[in-house]
Amino acid sequence: MSERSEPIAVVGMACRFPGGEDLDGYWDLIRTGRVATAPVSPDRWRHGWLHDADDLRAADFAYTDVVAHLADVDSFAAQRYALAPRRIEVTDPQHRLLVTLTDDALRDAGLGAIPRDRTGVYVGASVSEYKDLLTSRIRARQMAAGEFGAPLDADAARAAVDGVAPPRAYTIPGTLLNMAAATVSAVFDFSGPSFVVDAACASALVALHEAVVHLRAGECDLAVAGGVYLNLVPDNLIGFSRIGAVSRAGVCRPFDRRADGFVLGEGAGVVVLKRLADALRDGDRPYAVIRGTGCANDGRAEGPMTPRLEGQVTCLRRAYRDAAVDPAAVGFVECHGTATPAGDAVELAALREVFGAGGATEVSSVKANIGHTMSAAGIAGLIKAVLVLRHATVPPQVGCDEPDPMLGSLRVSDTARPWARNPGAPRRAGVSSFGFGGTNVHVVLEEAPGAPHPVTSSPRDGQATRYWAVRRGSAPASPDVRGEPAGSSVPAPTADALMAAIASAGAYPEDSLRPDQALVDDLGFDSLMLLELEEHLAKAYPGLDRLPDELLQRTTTIAEVAAWLDRHAGPPVAHTEPLVDDRLPELAALGDRLSLAERLGVPNPYFVAHDGALGATTVVDGAELIDFSGYDYLGLATDPAVVAAAAEAVARYGTSVSASRVASGERPLHRDLEAEIADLLGAEAALTMVSGHATNVGVLGHLLRPGDLALHDALAHDSILQGIRLSGASRRPFPHNDLAALDRLLTDLAPRHRRVVVAVEGVYSMDGDLADLPALVELRRRHGFLLYVDEAHSVGVLGATGRGAGEHWDVAASDVDIWMGTLSKALASCGGYVAGEARLIEYLRYTTPGFVYSVGLPPAAGAAALAALRRLRAEPGRVARLTANTALFRRLAAEAGLAVGSGTAPVVPVLTGGSSGALLLADRMRRRGVNVQPILYPAVEDSAARLRFFINASHTPQQLEDTVAALAAEVASL
Repeated sequence: MSERSEPIAVVGMACRFPGGEDLDGYWDLIRTGRVATAPVSPDRWRHGWLHDADDLRAADFAYTDVVAHLADVDSFAAQRYALAPRRIEVTDPQHRLLVTLTDDALRDAGLGAIPRDRTGVYVGASVSEYKDLLTSRIRARQMAAGEFGAPLDADAARAAVDGVAPPRAYTIPGTLLNMAAATVSAVFDFSGPSFVVDAACASALVALHEAVVHLRAGECDLAVAGGVYLNLVPDNLIGFSRIGAVSRAGVCRPFDRRADGFVLGEGAGVVVLKRLADALRDGDRPYAVIRGTGCANDGRAEGPMTPRLEGQVTCLRRAYRDAAVDPAAVGFVECHGTATPAGDAVELAALREVFGAGGATEVSSVKANIGHTMSAAGIAGLIKAVLVLRHATVPPQVGCDEPDPMLGSLRVSDTARPWARNPGAPRRAGVSSFGFGGTNVHVVLEEAPGAPHPVTSSPRDGQATRYWAVRRGSAPASPDVRGEPAGSSVPAPTADALMAAIASAGAYPEDSLRPDQALVDDLGFDSLMLLELEEHLAKAYPGLDRLPDELLQRTTTIAEVAAWLDRHAGPPVAHTEPLVDDRLPELAALGDRLSLAERLGVPNPYFVAHDGALGATTVVDGAELIDFSGYDYLGLATDPAVVAAAAEAVARYGTSVSASRVASGERPLHRDLEAEIADLLGAEAALTMVSGHATNVGVLGHLLRPGDLALHDALAHDSILQGIRLSGASRRPFPHNDLAALDRLLTDLAPRHRRVVVAVEGVYSMDGDLADLPALVELRRRHGFLLYVDEAHSVGVLGATGRGAGEHWDVAASDVDIWMGTLSKALASCGGYVAGEARLIEYLRYTTPGFVYSVGLPPAAGAAALAALRRLRAEPGRVARLTANTALFRRLAAEAGLAVGSGTAPVVPVLTGGSSGALLLADRMRRRGVNVQPILYPAVEDSAARLRFFINASHTPQQLEDTVAALAAEVASL
């Protein structure tokens, strides 16, 4: 065996974690599945001043008050270690805790002579929050000097920190991170290597990795390795709230579908290590053997907090190569398991890749019990894994009641159970730890040979005394949690007008807004909200046209907008009335958009009353018009058989089913319709709902969850976007029909999320072009996402017999996870459907709120759609006529020089160059006997405004020729 891979024995351990004050208590907590979380104690800080559960975007606040803290972190037996109380009072309690635990671990090891000159100390630590308390006197003087904003009253500043001990000779060395290891070396007279490793949450396990490297290299003969973190100030809790990493529910649920982050914890652990050969020679009884370690960084990742699959895979493979162990031989892995959706998804993906798709290894995370102990997390996981080996027991995974599908074949135990050994092979376990900045470490453990180490938790000698350098003052009567940050004021007139405009556009209470909030990043403004903001500001600043694009960046704050207005727009004008109706701030914005038609002298093109059925023609104000505004692609809405079926259903079942199908029961036509839809598409099952828009919103809003990722075409229908927003999943558009861009997004983002859905349309309702379904199916095969195809405008339209995109592209129904469509277009009715695998449809049938709690399809609608389906299948010539009409219209338009889209579907856009042109053209076409709707900004960019023609099978060639001729003439004269 090479020196580089020499096994290392764990001969002693000690720990102190929430709910587990020693090894016995820690194992009991884990074995019984208890959780040690609780609200922030007022002994730590007055959290009421910093807690806002209702505003997740509030700066300087935490949205949770749940933590996992130790008790009595201020106590220490100074006399036992011959340390001066005055020094200990300004010594970081993290250092003190490490001293105590090192003492415990050495006694637990039961060593004979300790080679003090050959003993190294390796500590993982990232921050000294005690230093933040001790230096608050200095910060108060800086605040009095106005260094961070408006100067504070000097006397008040001094009084505010009167309870903090003044700086002493030991204040700085007592709070430096390196002294965490150096203090241990000094107390126990160890003269081997001694240093602190900061790798964020991976610190402790990287420190252990370094200890292993040094032992193998002969730099030391005994190593003390561990990690520590004490949460003494609210900074981390607030900081992690700002990035959404801590659980809003206050529950850490690794590997669970409901996981929404971790609970902030604290604690420390220490292990004593020797080369295995030395331990066996000296008669030690190891707990376990470290067979190998691996350490790697993610390199260039998407960001410092975003894990990268490749980095973790590299780390794991290095560890198992170092251990000379097949990953398949590992039966238990203590994961980093933070319960953050991106973190768990990448970690599980890395394990599946290294362990193999069929690996059935048990995975676990102690963070569900004790919270995320930050720089101590690695040692908490390692000690747990050692105890799992020592007791040959797989403990229950707390909080994992709904295991996430991302687990694949990896297993999670719901109860404590014996860990059976495979014949002829020792039990083996892995431990992972990953940190911000991308440092990853994995340790491979094996059960120790010979008799197991007795777990001992002997009482500590010496009287512990409280040493704390901060004496708190009395609490004020009540916190003013909404005080404005100093130095971010806005001139009063501008503030009034701007805050009112932002409140109206964003539906925020004015008193909740602060000058330091960013419009996009903090307040969530999108392009439409920014447009509304400009409209509101134009009322207060009559000379204002638009805010410059360079001002409206993601990080632009309210204060920066105010400063620009002061420089460029002058003072706001006084208003005797509110900018808009406070109850409905959208009214003014809509009025402004609708006024464009009035300013152009044309009638409002929306909500035009039709005197009869829409088909190839319609009647408006007594005049017959060729119609291109309806979606009755196959002319079935007026088909006598379809109309008769609807009338018969009303006569038999009434006009309504009165309640949801779950509550009121089925009507035979509901199930008949769903069976025919599934058969048409080649799917196993289908489910119908009362609205196409609501189908997308309801299904996507239910299927996706926070921590999932939805990627959608940039031209996807509004209902797709609304469903994703409802779900809380991350949303990223990709450029229209750019599947290379989609591939890059999947490569970069998919491994960081538990579930990925890609949503496209069979025929895009805005441009009339088609999604490349075979290419999407190939991407699905490579990346494993769920493919969601909206066929609102493709079923009944594409394919030789109108079966939709699947038939058109010759794609098997099973290659798409969810086929969605509407009943209101080619199927001549009203409603929506989803189709796919029977198990999935049954799940949606029983759990989708938009179906379970919504009324069923009215009998007339269900019967009409069922009859239309049957006519479609009996008369495929309708699809052929639609295809021929579409080709004719597109050819004529192109020959006339009209700017039509590049698609092939019966949705034909004719670009007009601007919203005004679209309105004028629509009015002129109506005067020429053609009804076609304009599509205007902000539904599309102003430069992409258009008339949108919907061709149907009932149009005659003469109607199409006359329409194109009239349109070409009007475009030329405009």
